Amino acid sequence: MPTGLTMFLAVWGAIHLRCALLLVAGLSVSVSGAIAEPIVVQQTAPSPSTVGRIPDAVSAARLARDGQRLSAEQVKALEGRLETTPDDLPARARLLGYYFATAIKIAGPEATRTARRRHILWVIEHHPESDLTTLSEFTIDRAGHALADADGYGQARTLWLDQI
Repeated sequence: MPTGLTMFLAVWGAIHLRCALLLVAGLSVSVSGAIAEPIVVQQTAPSPSTVGRIPDAVSAARLARDGQRLSAEQVKALEGRLETTPDDLPARARLLGYYFATAIKIAGPEATRTARRRHILWVIEHHPESDLTTLSEFTIDRAGHALADADGYGQARTLWLDQI
């Protein structure tokens, strides 16, 4: 005579087996449906509104981290590119990484603060929706460390308030 626990385990096992079979059957139907449809690769050029965009915050962070390893020549080239293509957000992400982590050792605190401020204020004014704004490299603090920038903080605050 089965006990209550044995009966429970038998019913529980049967329910889970049915669920697993339904799941496998559902997956095989969806996979076969996906395979039956041809894969179409678009050969059209990206729209001008998407050129220079960063797809997500993870990509923005990766670009900023990559920017920490830029050489002086690469920085100069990216800065030059922004003169003709100011909406090149990947270039700005790399430069923000450079100015956040590397430039202070090369250019000193004042020049680094000025360069960072220029890029940060530009992004706030022109692309406040950008994932660049989520980066630690994007922050401007009033005081507390070598990159602190009280003037830049005030300017950034004003620009953010103008966005509201």
